[in-house]
Amino acid sequence: YYEKAIEIKPNYADAYNNLGNSYKGLKNFEKAITYYEKAIEIKPNYADAYNNLGRIYTELGDFQKARNCYEQAIKFQPSNLGYFYALSHFKKEILNPNLRNSIEKIINDNKCTKSNMTYGNYLLASCENKEKNYEKEIDYLIKAHAYYFESKKEKFTEEIKYYFNVLPNINKLISLKKSNKNHHKINPIFIIGVPRCGSTLVEKVIASGVR
Repeated sequence: YYEKAIEIKPNYADAYNNLGNSYKGLKNFEKAITYYEKAIEIKPNYADAYNNLGRIYTELGDFQKARNCYEQAIKFQPSNLGYFYALSHFKKEILNPNLRNSIEKIINDNKCTKSNMTYGNYLLASCENKEKNYEKEIDYLIKAHAYYFESKKEKFTEEIKYYFNVLPNINKLISLKKSNKNHHKINPIFIIGVPRCGSTLVEKVIASGVR
């Protein structure tokens, strides 16, 4: 479907980025890199595509390229603390008072996202570790983990609502249209996977049988 989107709109940067994510999931890193780079070619300030490239190069062990990608992501989206967290693994010198001040300003904002709260506290924990303030480090780690799992819970809840409330209605509409056109009844079957540690919280398989 991402390939179809690109056929319809060849300069759709988001489709290239998402297609890169799909190939990354399939462990086809060469194609993933190609599509991320295409997304950046279309949209040179595409911070998320640079971040995704950084993840690929990290997994491939090319840490200099990974570092360069994370720096570019920060350049175009300096308010995303997840990018700073990724870069901190390769550039320890960014853990300085200036970054601490920026983090505290961001996480004290009432509009701060759960993601920034999570990575902000992880970064503050790293700053305390650098200063050997281990008790404070643990406090920040506890906060970071709490925000992380809270955000995962929210995502899980939204997915459940979608699968049980929104998706059945969509499939009923599709079934009705097909039934009117082909005089066949469509029976959608939904299989919802249970949560698993370390993977996508909910997996969905949709199959349709025509009777």
